[in-house]
Parts: sequence; C-alpha cells; structure tokens
Amino acid sequence: MKQVSGACQVRYTEDQYALQRSPPFMPVTRLSDENRRAFLSHRRQVSISNNSGEIQIVYNLDMGRVHYSPQTQYLYFCNSVVVDIRCIIESVLTGLEQTCEIECVYLDTNQCLPAASRVRLTQESRNPVCVALRMQGIQVTTGTP
Repeated sequence: MKQVSGACQVRYTEDQYALQRSPPFMPVTRLSDENRRAFLSHRRQVSISNNSGEIQIVYNLDMGRVHYSPQTQYLYFCNSVVVDIRCIIESVLTGLEQTCEIECVYLDTNQCLPAASRVRLTQESRNPVCVALRMQGIQVTTGTP
C-alpha cells in the first residue's frame, strides 16, 4: 500500500508501478503490413554519385533504403522497427553458409555518433541479399563501378 496526499491509500501492482515510472511516451512497436507499405512508398529521390564518400552515402540512407557500393563491396543500411533489415541480411547469408560481419559506421572520427551499419558482400551473396531486401519493399540503390 502506498499513501498518496496523506489521506487516501492506493494499492499498485508491480505492472502499474512500473508503468507509472516509465517515460511518458508510447513504446515503439512493429507496424502492420498495410502501414509499412504506406510508409515505404513515400520516398525522396536520391542520387549518389560514383565518387561519393561514406558519409554522403550514410546521409542519404533511410529506413526504406539501402545502398550497395561495388567499389568497396559494402552494403550500407539503417535498421529500424519498421523493417528489420539486419535480420533479412543475416538470414540470407546464413542460408548461403557465409559469415555475416556487420560493422557500425560513425559520423565522427572519435566514433561517438553511430549513423548506420554496413556489411561486406561477396559476388555470390550480393544478388540474393538485394533480391530479399527488394521483396520486403526496401529500395536498393547501387553505385556503378
């Protein structure tokens, strides 16, 4: 029992007390398929030039877009609760019996501001990963070598 305002007593269950102490915002959950399609259909047009640096590539990413750089063989992406891009990539690479080493890309040289992730794809894994992402509604942009 917890005394409130010196007069009345209120009994809280553990869940109610935890809810009362939680931050005042709604928890982020997965979107329905219909809402996800609507979210992913509104995209800005992006053109990444052949000599774009990593920071420019990361700046132009969003939750519905990944970028593959043939020069470095890296696939750059931002993971989200809308579409779990990381899980898609890991599933495809596991199915191809290849290792999946996902690295974090930072905006600063001190590695304090994480911005995106990247994974190096082999020639054999590039097409299956890109097709799997496209099948989930993810736009795949590619710099031409």
